[in-house]
Amino acid sequence: MHVLQSANLIAILPDAATVASLKPDIARIKSLPGGAVIVTAAGGDGVDITSRIFAPGYGIDEDPVTGALHTQVVPYWAEKLGRTTLTCRQASARGGTMICELHGDRVHMSGTAVLYAAGRLRVPV
Repeated sequence: MHVLQSANLIAILPDAATVASLKPDIARIKSLPGGAVIVTAAGGDGVDITSRIFAPGYGIDEDPVTGALHTQVVPYWAEKLGRTTLTCRQASARGGTMICELHGDRVHMSGTAVLYAAGRLRVPV
């Protein structure tokens, strides 16, 4: 296992199956520095990388699919894999797949989404 330096802890695991099968101790993760623990590995089910994020420090035991995770791991994997466009799978219970493109210090993401909430914000003038 390799650990990257970030505001969150990031662990590079040996394979996607290990990432998918993790059963983390959320209370223990909450006691660690940073707000979250990201686990990631190359490959898995026809994708370039597989990842998960456990963020009890932010009030989320496991985020099902998040762009924030990919902004942190895509630069690492783009360098390791020698490509700037990667297919990424988040292996949470709900799961999701995104296409992520590294453009300098930015990660552009695309894919399908599920509407989580709708609302209206009224700003007084």
